[in-house]
Amino acid sequence: MNESEVDVIYLDFSKAFDKVDHQVLLAKLKMYGIKGKFFYWIKAFLMNRKQTVVVDGEKSSFQDVKSGVPQGTVLGPVFFILYIIDMIKSAKNSKALTFADDTKLMKIIKELLCKALLEADLNGIIQWSIANNMLLHEDKFVVMNYCLSAWSSLREMPFSGEGRQYFTTEGKIMCSPHVTRDLGVYLSDDCSWTYHINLMTSDARRMASWVLGAFKDRSATTMVTLFNSLDYWQRLEKLKLLSLQRRRERYSIIHVWKMLNDKAPNNIGMNFYPSARLGMRVTIPPFNHQAQALYSTAYDNSFAIKAARLWNLLPKNVNTITELDPFKIALSTFLNRFPDKPPVTGYVSPNGNSLLEWTVGGVGVCA
Repeated sequence: MNESEVDVIYLDFSKAFDKVDHQVLLAKLKMYGIKGKFFYWIKAFLMNRKQTVVVDGEKSSFQDVKSGVPQGTVLGPVFFILYIIDMIKSAKNSKALTFADDTKLMKIIKELLCKALLEADLNGIIQWSIANNMLLHEDKFVVMNYCLSAWSSLREMPFSGEGRQYFTTEGKIMCSPHVTRDLGVYLSDDCSWTYHINLMTSDARRMASWVLGAFKDRSATTMVTLFNSLDYWQRLEKLKLLSLQRRRERYSIIHVWKMLNDKAPNNIGMNFYPSARLGMRVTIPPFNHQAQALYSTAYDNSFAIKAARLWNLLPKNVNTITELDPFKIALSTFLNRFPDKPPVTGYVSPNGNSLLEWTVGGVGVCA
């Protein structure tokens, strides 16, 4: 198998929040050291709840609620995380990631042994779900074989797919599409953003058609007025909003701050070092120039590289702040120094609008 392949198995929990077993959750809370009055308060918060159903004015009898975290509460998501955290830790050979009830297993596949190890972790997750009274829909599992190799066309050769197949506990082959939705973003197995971009632009065209459909008058005055009212740059400036692109960069910088200040795990191994003149800096890992050219874009766009470069733009009086709220305020002040003119069809943008493109030698260039 090619060294540049990453296999990701997307799992599907059925009614995950509703399936949290109260007794199992309380046992885990005790294991985590939660006890005393706080423990009994949580127990009273969860237990002895009842529910009824009303249909066409007819009410059913009240039934005990024996599972589930109270949704719409602040503690509900916290309880769910505490319930499943040991599931994530059970993945010994691969990386398990979860966001709410969306869970996936991923592993770099260099040889058949790697595939077997990923399957072993998958089986471990299935056994965990049985032991914890959670229900997995194995028929809805999806496996994506992400491949950056220039020789990805070899995957279409006879029998090449057999080594990439994964099976449910009932022996069924898992669905392996070329595109899947991951937290609202459509990812392609060739690591191309073409499908997602085309889908988003198609939605934008539909919205534009809907807006234009509301106006029967097609005179130049009406069209120019409508066109100007939809000027994205003007709207951002007037409403004092950051573009989606700038917000993503801001979030990246904040996450780096959290890793630096032990508020988030530094699981990508960012190397921080102090500079007497520049404050806290991040070492940029070098790129192997002997690698294929197609890896250069992936390198530049990876979080570890791009976020590090964004962080290194910050002046010392910003990157040395150790409290989150003051840091966010200082960061916003810093970001306001830069124009925010993302590329928009019909407008000539000076550049791609990244903070990295509005700078020269690490110093902000304002329009």
